[in-house]
Amino acid sequence: ERHAEIQFMWRAIEGLSKQQKRAIKLLKLQGHSLKETSALTGMSVAALKVTIHRAMKSLRASLGQEMP
Repeated sequence: ERHAEIQFMWRAIEGLSKQQKRAIKLLKLQGHSLKETSALTGMSVAALKVTIHRAMKSLRASLGQEMP
């Protein structure tokens, strides 16, 4: 059961744009700060916040609609 949930979550993440995926992986999964993620991606902190917000909104919509 847990394995299926994890696979489902990864599929949802893979459905994000390249920029959103990278930001989510660095900030949420690898634990980098906004400042570190900004430096690693070349995005401003403000642009990164918008990207993360949109990615999380997309993930919530995907996971909420299709949760196994």
